[in-house]
This record gives sequence, structure tokens and C-alpha cells, in this order.
Amino acid sequence: MTKGAYSLFELGQASLSYENILAICELLGINDMWIKGESDIFLYSNDILYLKAKNKEMLHRFMMFASKANYLHIIKSEVEYLQANISKILRDEYVVTFLRFENETYCVLLTPNLRTRQDFHDYFEKAYENLEKLHIQYSFCFLENFETKKEILAKIEKRMITKADIERLYNLADIANMNLSLSVEEKNLILKLREKKIEAVI
Repeated sequence: MTKGAYSLFELGQASLSYENILAICELLGINDMWIKGESDIFLYSNDILYLKAKNKEMLHRFMMFASKANYLHIIKSEVEYLQANISKILRDEYVVTFLRFENETYCVLLTPNLRTRQDFHDYFEKAYENLEKLHIQYSFCFLENFETKKEILAKIEKRMITKADIERLYNLADIANMNLSLSVEEKNLILKLREKKIEAVI
């Protein structure tokens, strides 16, 4: 398909063949089984997909299609979240959202360029509201819970993070958010590990 033909399609002045539609889907990471009505998971890729919604409305539309996924929000710092200068939060990739689909497709959903604190809160409040409304499974975790946080951020920035890295983040987030009642013996074991400066690394 030529660029000219695709431009005409965008303008609504031409149609695409079914074969060309499937070819475009492959380029965009759209599941061809979903196009055929044989799957309810609309994304598929062997590679990590990096996506960014321009605004909260586009994010909501995306979530409507990407409801068969487990969302994980990684927040850089709890201290910064409560105290940081808003310009720093808005300048950096402060919240990174991961999606894990049942067909082993993984996405990194980057935060759009937000200008004010109100934009920041509106975007994420709407995101959580939509997750609840659409009954989508989600969790969040602060990056302080991960011992390799600098490495994680560098891999995201350079688009080098792997499926194994993302799966490990999900596992660590599950542990960090787990509400456990520890026995006396377990608490003593934790104290001994700390005294000996032994890190618990999974």
C-alpha cells in the first residue's frame, strides 16, 4: 500500500482491502483475531508496546478496548508524590502504567505531557474512575519497593525493558501490596536479616 493510498484512506476518500487492514493491524500491534471477532483481546505483540494517550478522553476510549488486561501503576516516589514540586512531577515520567494481557502482550502506557497539577490529578483520577467503572483489575506500587529502581527507569526510558522485567514488577507489586499478619517468629527473622544487613531479593 502506497503512502498516497493511505492518505486518501485517512481523508475518507478511499477504502482498504481486508489484507491491507490486517497488515496495518500487525504494524500497530492490533490482534488480527480481534478484527476477525475471534478474540476479545484487541492487542497482540511479541514486542513490548509503548503507547501514549494524548488526553484523558483518549485514555478512556483505549481502556474500553483494553479492558481484558491487568493494569499496574508504578509511581516513582511516595515522598515526591506528597511533597515534590509539581513542575518536576510533570517534567519527568512520574507515573508509568503497565498492561499485561492474557495473551502475554505487554504494554507500557506513558503519561501524556501534562501542564498543571490540576491536569495531573484530573488525568489519573479519571483513569482510576474508568478502571473501576469498567471493572478492570489494577494495582499500584511506589518504586521505592524495588531495589533496582534506577535500572527500571533507565530501561523504560531507553525502551529496553523486557517481558521478564515487567512480570517481575507485577510480582513485586503483589508482595508490596499484600496485607499480611506476621507471626512472632517471622518478625524475629526479619529483624535478624536487618541486623546482618541481608537484603531479601527475589
